[in-house]
Amino acid sequence: MRGPVIAGTDGSPAALRAVEWAAEEALAERAAAAQLLVVGSRGGGELASHTLLRRAHCPVAVVAR
Repeated sequence: MRGPVIAGTDGSPAALRAVEWAAEEALAERAAAAQLLVVGSRGGGELASHTLLRRAHCPVAVVAR
């Protein structure tokens, strides 16, 4: 992907998913050249992105709050 990814939200589930997708794409792109990707977990223990974890080309560390 080239250029910025811009996503806004009106609070709808579809808009929130678009924001999550944009963040996943940006992280996946940056992780391609990384030695380690560090992400946080959401409050309930849910991982930031299962898709991102599968797509990463480097080790991933998940940090709890």
